[in-house]
Amino acid sequence: MDGISNILAGMAILKKPIPDPKQADLSIRVMFLFFSPNKQEAFALHLQLLRGVSSLFQPALIDQLAAASSPPPPSSWSKA
Repeated sequence: MDGISNILAGMAILKKPIPDPKQADLSIRVMFLFFSPNKQEAFALHLQLLRGVSSLFQPALIDQLAAASSPPPPSSWSKA
């Protein structure tokens, strides 16, 4: 994205899951939005971010986040 110098990220935890339109047996409970600078050197970092998010956000953590009455601090998250 033009005009930014760092990766920006947003996360939403859905209390009411929404069905995955491409896989009926899956429900979407966590969503992410990432913006990266429009620079070649940011591409590798963006891929590392995606890899890290996919390894951390496994079913046990998603269950923990969805069940919380308020979002726990990221420092309390652990790989399940």
